[in-house]
Amino acid sequence: MYIDHIETDTFHLGILGRSGTRSIANFLTRYYHDYYWESFYAKYFYSENMNDYLSFVDDEILKDFVLNGPDTHHIFSRDTIENFNKPKVTKKIVVLRDPLQRAKSGIRVSFEPTFHGMPILNQIDFDSVDYIIDFNQINHYINLTNVDRNMNPTEENMVARMYAERNPETYGSQLKEWKLENYDYREEVSVYNKLMETKEKLPFDVWKQLVRGMSYCNIPSMRKNLQLL
Repeated sequence: MYIDHIETDTFHLGILGRSGTRSIANFLTRYYHDYYWESFYAKYFYSENMNDYLSFVDDEILKDFVLNGPDTHHIFSRDTIENFNKPKVTKKIVVLRDPLQRAKSGIRVSFEPTFHGMPILNQIDFDSVDYIIDFNQINHYINLTNVDRNMNPTEENMVARMYAERNPETYGSQLKEWKLENYDYREEVSVYNKLMETKEKLPFDVWKQLVRGMSYCNIPSMRKNLQLL
């Protein structure tokens, strides 16, 4: 089982699929602005003289994306639940979304259930988690930054197929038809409701302090004050 594990020198953030992973990664690092979308920009405007464009690029990841196609931030941050559960020196945070809503979101875009909707909360050691973020309040934490706001299910499917062509070993099985009835969500919903009632929500001022203090991250960034962990 996997979780998106954004690791910095001030916090560890765990995010399950269909819970804002790309938007949060972009807010923290500008990954999709500076790498993903920039590679599309380069191909569109410099397709006939790509060498001229690349002569001004000194970032190896951007060069790779321009030449071979972009990839998601998950290639840097995807981690096992087992590793995420290990004790961390800095604050550990998990984004929580209603399990049924998360599953329905995965079904809507036909993303496979392992990372995008099946029950998983009982595998996360929440005793080692300091704070949770309510997915319904996520815009307050990332200042309304949403990289997928205007994408419909068909467009998300097209993007998933592009990833599969780029990296078949990682994304080849990402598209899959499944149903809510394939899994029993009773325990998952019970765990979610209990966590929402008992676990401390991450205060906005603490979040701002943690983000301002970042110097390293396991997701690449062109921000001069943020180095690759």
